[in-house]
Amino acid sequence: MVDQQRKTEMESDARVPSITVEDLRAAATDPPSFNIKLNAQVAVKNTNFGHFKFENTTISFEYGGVGVGDALVARGRSKARSTKKMNVAVELNSNNIPNNSSLQSEIESGYLALTCHSKLSGKVQLMKLIKKKKSAEMRCAMVVNLVTKAVQDIKCQ
Repeated sequence: MVDQQRKTEMESDARVPSITVEDLRAAATDPPSFNIKLNAQVAVKNTNFGHFKFENTTISFEYGGVGVGDALVARGRSKARSTKKMNVAVELNSNNIPNNSSLQSEIESGYLALTCHSKLSGKVQLMKLIKKKKSAEMRCAMVVNLVTKAVQDIKCQ
């Protein structure tokens, strides 16, 4: 019981609750391409009874397992039992995607499936005495609607 209680006291969670599209250009020509500017809200939920200080980290965005862009999350602190929300900007492009991918058919369908992942590493400080290393991992899948220029179906683990 004590181990279970200690485990729940040392949990932190990272999510991307919303993403807005600032600019979007996609072409199904040969080769197919896209260039998207996003503004993502990152939420670090701290369920601990002490604050969680985390270091600089990167959120990596991928299409079909290929990196298409990175967003920098600046170091910060999530207060005890609260959620810290931050906005990060990211530019995604298809420069690294091989020509034999299914990118052209996805652009023609009007929907582009992307994933993102990140790991926030830091320390939880309890009662100004105890410091424990802690990390919060995030993996999200989303769909960019190329017609409405909106990100939809964001699912995070």
